[in-house]
Amino acid sequence: MFNFSQSLIQRDAQLEQLTQAERGVVYAARNFTRFRKTLFSNQVSSYYGLIRQFRQIEIQTQNYFNLIRSFKQREAEYLTLGTSSRTDVDQIEQQVLNGQSNLISACNSLERALDSLKLSIGLPIEQQINLDLTELRLLTARDELAVTGDSMRRIR
Repeated sequence: MFNFSQSLIQRDAQLEQLTQAERGVVYAARNFTRFRKTLFSNQVSSYYGLIRQFRQIEIQTQNYFNLIRSFKQREAEYLTLGTSSRTDVDQIEQQVLNGQSNLISACNSLERALDSLKLSIGLPIEQQINLDLTELRLLTARDELAVTGDSMRRIR
């Protein structure tokens, strides 16, 4: 009877090792799943960050061209009609220069973010990638629709 008990204890010890190995596999699978979720989440965040930066560049570009148009108009008023002061023209020129600086900074930030994304997915920085900007077009259309709606409400 003692031999029978001893073999059960030995068998339990063998099963415990197998159970520990199984636990190790489960833990490894759980860690791998967590890693995949984190990696995917980081990649999606990077992608939407790029979309946001593309949108910022669109907005900065529109702002810059509006400032240039305003500057030319104010300068023409100053030179031909004399209705604007030189100070007004200089202030708008300063705004144009600030707008240009902001646009350049946004473009540099986008380039850095693209390089960071390439490195995170294992591509060389020199590699060209084409991002699907469908989301950006949808966001732009939604923004334009909201602006148009606000304008219509103000007119009424």
